[in-house]
Amino acid sequence: MKSNFNIIIIILSIFTNLVTGQSYQGFYNFEFDETTGKLLFTVDKLNQDFLMVNAFGTGLGSNDLGIDRGKLNDIRVVRFEKHGDKILLIQPNLGFRAISNNLHEVNAVNEAFAKSVIFGFKIEKKDNNNYIIDISSLLYEDLNLVANILK
Repeated sequence: MKSNFNIIIIILSIFTNLVTGQSYQGFYNFEFDETTGKLLFTVDKLNQDFLMVNAFGTGLGSNDLGIDRGKLNDIRVVRFEKHGDKILLIQPNLGFRAISNNLHEVNAVNEAFAKSVIFGFKIEKKDNNNYIIDISSLLYEDLNLVANILK
């Protein structure tokens, strides 16, 4: 079974250079609203795997800590899934997979090994099959685990 992975890279440094009200086109389109501080993503591809890459936009100024500009940290396969009134950013468990034509075997493995919820987003607006979500809170998370490095 062949998988096609689409790539999206969210770089925190772009957050400071956004123009309010301007739409940005990409794998997922987004818009920044300066009055509310929201970065609104249009999710039009549910259940489609893509790569989420965490990287440092700038360095800390001390090589000893390993917080260097452009350093790639966690790279993971994720997807957006709709559950009730939320869009969840899901990381499937790729450590245990059943590559088989037997649907029962595939389902058994999928049910035995949990997937991870990276983040949950409230649906701000629904337009046909497009869901508008605010990803600002995700961008403020310590996805690079800097707090642990600085301890």
